[in-house]
Amino acid sequence: MGDPTVIMCTIGNLTDKTKFYPDGDTFTGVASSTLGDIVVYAYFNEPVAVVGDVNIVLKQATALGSDFATLTFRRSVSNLDAGIVAFELAASVDTQTSAVTNNTLGILSNDSFTENTGRVMKYSDIILSETRDEGLRLDDGGSDEGPSGFGNFALEDGDKAEFLLQLDENASFTVS
Repeated sequence: MGDPTVIMCTIGNLTDKTKFYPDGDTFTGVASSTLGDIVVYAYFNEPVAVVGDVNIVLKQATALGSDFATLTFRRSVSNLDAGIVAFELAASVDTQTSAVTNNTLGILSNDSFTENTGRVMKYSDIILSETRDEGLRLDDGGSDEGPSGFGNFALEDGDKAEFLLQLDENASFTVS
């Protein structure tokens, strides 16, 4: 299966995962944002686990060439079982057009998330396979696999996710 990889990125808010990108609605900036006004959703190719402090930087300007604000991982908005990791803009950030260069915010297609003291990794209790006798196999990446002695659960090895997003295009939206 390899390491977890981001296959898609959308930008929305707490109630709409695609409101600003790719749907294209214009974000109305405010002098002091509310937590969750802007949420970046990173979609991994498999379920993931997130431990500790993980962030992504929201960029600004037409070419998304400079940093605007750091968005922080929010477990309550994420759906890790589906591989969706959410990063929220903090409260009290000025998102008015006077604060945003060229009225554009977004995420670069070749950007990366920052793990800081945290880690995004392969989810550790995925059922990998069934044997012919309808039991489950233990698969911890070792060469000698067999049924577990404590109830036939299948485990993966918790490989770290890829840092780079490697998306097809930048994810950006307009601020008014």
